[in-house]
Amino acid sequence: VYTFQINTVPAVTVPTFNNTAPRTNDDLRTNTTYTDTDSDTGTVTFRWLINATVRYTENYTDVAHGTVVFSNFSSGFFGLADRINVTVNATDGTGGIGPANSTNITVLDTASNITTPLFNNTAPKTFEDILANTTYTDPDGTAGIVEFRWYVNNTYIRNATFSNVANGTVLTASFN
Repeated sequence: VYTFQINTVPAVTVPTFNNTAPRTNDDLRTNTTYTDTDSDTGTVTFRWLINATVRYTENYTDVAHGTVVFSNFSSGFFGLADRINVTVNATDGTGGIGPANSTNITVLDTASNITTPLFNNTAPKTFEDILANTTYTDPDGTAGIVEFRWYVNNTYIRNATFSNVANGTVLTASFN
């Protein structure tokens, strides 16, 4: 008398992201839960896709039934406006399933920064020119617009606007 046990293929849940609105400098993490009704250990494979092209693959072996498995993805792999998707496959050595597909997420612009303006003279006298400078940076390398607004005794006087400012540029505005 022979007893046959039919293997049940394992399953994985749809991968979920730790952040569904990532910026260009955010690392990402996803997870899935591996289940196998036969309690077979298995292999879980994550494939990270950028604009429909596989950029990173990560395998976990000897995964037990009911285990939540995580995969990390560095911001160095993607850039502004990239569409990211993760697929997850699982096998228990006899049968497999997959892929389970995540939703698509799009990488958003990271805010640019300016340094606190520095003045050439903090105690000017009448008719002396005043200069202020600041440095514009943008983690994405996107050019920006910088505006200096000049006030005297909290009253707006004028502004100086710089357009198409490159990342890392030091700007100087004068008030005379």
